[in-house]
Amino acid sequence: MVGDLLIGPAFGGVREFFEKYATPEQKAAFLRLWGLLLIPGPLQSRDYAHAMFLEGGLDEGEAAEQTDLRVKRHAKVDDPDAAHVTALIYEPVLSFQVGAPEVMIGQLERLLAVSARRNVVIQVVPAVGYFPGVEGAFEVASGPDISDTVIMVTVDDHVSDEPDVAGRVIALFEEVRGYALNVAESRKVISEALQRWKAQQ
Repeated sequence: MVGDLLIGPAFGGVREFFEKYATPEQKAAFLRLWGLLLIPGPLQSRDYAHAMFLEGGLDEGEAAEQTDLRVKRHAKVDDPDAAHVTALIYEPVLSFQVGAPEVMIGQLERLLAVSARRNVVIQVVPAVGYFPGVEGAFEVASGPDISDTVIMVTVDDHVSDEPDVAGRVIALFEEVRGYALNVAESRKVISEALQRWKAQQ
């Protein structure tokens, strides 16, 4: 599924391109996440991920397997030794339905819950027209024990730890962040989206 780190069964549970990113992510002290089309993987609720995989064409067994793998990425957000996570989420993502309204409610409640953690910063980027970064989602894993490693999800999914590539992507992340609301404003926008989904129940 374009726009997300979709883990497919053809590679024994981990898409080949994602394998190159999985180890750096596990060792990362810092994660930068840009959610252009979907909620970034480490922040996805179980139900959101499961619905995404089902709607992406996997059968129930495959979807359950991939969901379990996706949920393991929560450790980088939730565990005592979690990374410092800065996530930028494009505002339309909050209204883009994945699964039933109940799934979206759970997902936005998770965003609000994790945004209260000291190691997590979530900022919403308003939909106000073109800005740098709309070409594709990406994530960056950084830390003292790894090279900066980026995963870019476009037409050709790509992972790189080349310093010049990572440097450009990190610079782009900061540029996108310049368009984002602050944390308090972002929580308000997420809460308003949550109420709209609750009204659909």
